[in-house]
Amino acid sequence: MLKSIRYILFKENNQWIACSLEFGLAVQSDNIKESENKLFNQILEFINSTELLDRKAIPSVYLKYYLNLIFDLFRNRNKVSRRIRCQI
Repeated sequence: MLKSIRYILFKENNQWIACSLEFGLAVQSDNIKESENKLFNQILEFINSTELLDRKAIPSVYLKYYLNLIFDLFRNRNKVSRRIRCQI
């Protein structure tokens, strides 16, 4: 099954934080690419090590994700909402 996994990247206190909406997973790092890679690895570990539970991100992460999509054209790129597609 091919599924979209939504996630958001944002900078907070000089750290990039990546959060997955579907799995409620989060990581942080000093740069955006490393945060993104850590999140991908964490998602793969989660998928491979458990049955997929109905685990979601907290409401504030969803709010950040969707507000970022709406206002993306009007502000700097401190927050980035993205979507990946992967085989589950």
